[in-house]
Amino acid sequence: DAAFEAEAEGADDADADDADEWADEDADEVAPAGRRPAGSPIEGVFVVEVTVSDSAIRPKARIVLDGDAGVDIAACAAVSRRVNRRLEEELGEEASYVLEVTSPGADQPLTLPRQFPRHLGRTLTITKTDGTTLTGVLREATAEYLALAGAPPKRGKYKQTAAEVAAAQPPAHTVPFADIRQAVIVISFK
Repeated sequence: DAAFEAEAEGADDADADDADEWADEDADEVAPAGRRPAGSPIEGVFVVEVTVSDSAIRPKARIVLDGDAGVDIAACAAVSRRVNRRLEEELGEEASYVLEVTSPGADQPLTLPRQFPRHLGRTLTITKTDGTTLTGVLREATAEYLALAGAPPKRGKYKQTAAEVAAAQPPAHTVPFADIRQAVIVISFK
């Protein structure tokens, strides 16, 4: 979980709605890799979420980033500097706010279709909009759906034949993104 936090001291009239809009504008500029030089710390990085607190005294803007190959501290710092510069241009250097730029933690749900491809082969638990839950190995991720293979069966005390393993294997599931309420990576300590 990479994170970078910056604070600015000064006036306390920062409008949270405006700050959210400015953060969104700058964050939208982060994703297109074609406009970034190769090797840039923000190449392949995209915005997962932007939130701004309701505090009129010192609002906190939180930007969650992810990337096609993950996000490191250098990417968080680069985005933080860019958004901070933009906020200072719009609000003035006297503005008082807290800016946090971070990556999603391992326990955070995956929310955007773009987050799934780098997790192929990992086990996910999906909660569908109807309340049912599926657990399986992510085999395919497209812009429209996820395909999960059934979770591998637990090994018995004796060696199983391929036919026995296949018979015990739960069926594969295809789940459209519209039917997913939450998707979480199952963390294994094996």
